[in-house]
Amino acid sequence: MATKNETITYTMGMSLSGGKLWFEVTNGHSKSWGDFGDQGYLKTGVDSALSHFDHCSPATSAKFSRIGYAKNRVKKMVLKQVRYYSTDGLVKTDTQGKTVHLEE
Repeated sequence: MATKNETITYTMGMSLSGGKLWFEVTNGHSKSWGDFGDQGYLKTGVDSALSHFDHCSPATSAKFSRIGYAKNRVKKMVLKQVRYYSTDGLVKTDTQGKTVHLEE
């Protein structure tokens, strides 16, 4: 991060396919890094027995989100929006932000 108090924005997608829970970063942007995450290389999958996301919520996502590196350099991390999709497209959007991390 080359800019003091820099803001990084990105979309984290989750999907279920082939017995795996997939996570992918898309639509990323920051002043230092520019645009990132739409090339498909920020994607990983883990084995999962889940067949749906019916019990997931923004609160659950916020609870299990974390800063994996250099937490001491992050002032604030916020889950700003959750979009729910079905095979037919967008179902609903939750815009009630959830704070994941706030510098103490």
